[in-house]
Amino acid sequence: MGRNRLDRGFERRLAGLVNARERGVLQGGLKGVEREALRITPDGRICQTPHPRALGSALTHPHITTDYSEALIELVTPPFPSAWELQQYLCDIHQFVYSELGEELLWATSMPCDLEGDAEIPIARYGSSNIGRMKHVYRVGLGLRYGRMMQAIAGVHFNYSFPEGLWPVLESVTDSRLRGQAFTDDAYFSLLRNYRRYGWLILFLFGVSPAIARSFFAGREVPAGLEAMGKGTLIATSPRPGPASRRRRPTSGPGQRRPGRPARRPGRRRRRGRRRRWPAPRGRARTRRPPSRRSW
Repeated sequence: MGRNRLDRGFERRLAGLVNARERGVLQGGLKGVEREALRITPDGRICQTPHPRALGSALTHPHITTDYSEALIELVTPPFPSAWELQQYLCDIHQFVYSELGEELLWATSMPCDLEGDAEIPIARYGSSNIGRMKHVYRVGLGLRYGRMMQAIAGVHFNYSFPEGLWPVLESVTDSRLRGQAFTDDAYFSLLRNYRRYGWLILFLFGVSPAIARSFFAGREVPAGLEAMGKGTLIATSPRPGPASRRRRPTSGPGQRRPGRPARRPGRRRRRGRRRRWPAPRGRARTRRPPSRRSW
């Protein structure tokens, strides 16, 4: 019943856009791409060299930066209304980067090359400024939580925004109490919910990195369902959201305590006493003490 109601609502909005007779209302949406790739040596190992100075500062350059690792280049395009402009700009960035890499190469697939463990993956550095050090420390924390191996996976981020002319037309054919920017925000959040619902289909249709180096699971158990191909390669569909996905490393377990926290005595439990009242002058009722900020 819920699915039929959802389908009818979608068909009603789509018919409203058609009947509005606003030509090109869905054309001209802005599109952008963020493409990540590992820098590797000619023999297929991850580069240990710093981010090339000829490519500019990774902290401030708007289009060429680094993601998690110092060897993980990220190429960012501006938003374009047409696909051919986007592809041409991305092609130009690739050509410029390759012209400054020397003998280094860009790893083509999302899954990283053969690695010898977390220690081989250099964490990105952004200088000695406060924001640069903060970005580096943040990546150190990601490595401690999930491991550097998972952070070395490269991806392509596709950014899209609908044309501004769509929202007044869609608002006029939709039974919504929201207006203006509030209506636009609500529509984008609805789009995100639907993407989360059907996101598995995107990975199933467009996942193009089925090969995983066996070294990716060094020190861990290989998840079930991965087939071996050759000596050092495993086959999968998309390991990041699957059984090999990024998961937080346990910091404590049953019978363990976190470092720095004193152990409690066995058999004793903490008790919360009644909330104390403020002393009130004679002739006036006592009022409760306002809650502290910790209880907000």
